[in-house]
Amino acid sequence: MKKLKIFLASSEELKRERLEIADLIGHMNLALENEDVRIYLVKWEYLDASMSERHKQEEYNKTLEQCNLCFVLFATRFGKYTESELKTAYDKLCDGDNDNGKLTVFFKNGGTETDELKEFKSTFRDTYPEIPTENFDSIISLKQDFLKVWDRYQRDNLEDKYPVIFTESHATLNGEKLLHY
Repeated sequence: MKKLKIFLASSEELKRERLEIADLIGHMNLALENEDVRIYLVKWEYLDASMSERHKQEEYNKTLEQCNLCFVLFATRFGKYTESELKTAYDKLCDGDNDNGKLTVFFKNGGTETDELKEFKSTFRDTYPEIPTENFDSIISLKQDFLKVWDRYQRDNLEDKYPVIFTESHATLNGEKLLHY
């Protein structure tokens, strides 16, 4: 069985979005339960927060390095932990250690952004020219974009076995409706 790990990085302010993506991945796994692939979501809430010899963020970053896909979400804040996860994923991809890995950054539209986030966004293309970005307005548009990234990944790495089919009103995977819009 092919095991795929997806790391989802974001600040606490995007808790609802993280829960919705977790739910979507659950639906994807149900649609794929008779196939040879299983998707595992990794997010900081799932990781061990107990004391250890290493700084917790270092341990999270080590886990991130083992993932196939990384999604980094920003809304109004630019936190140092999310920044660390983004840099770890980017460095891993640039080092060539994760040839099949994909990294996508999502920016939520609306809200009052901190100066740190504004600065990050203004220099993003210069710092990370290879990273694709998506902008989302709602949970539905975030899920649509997430599924589009998944679809590109599976085409390149899974021989196009698990395509997402988009229609005017919904998205399906393996005949199962994942999303209505």
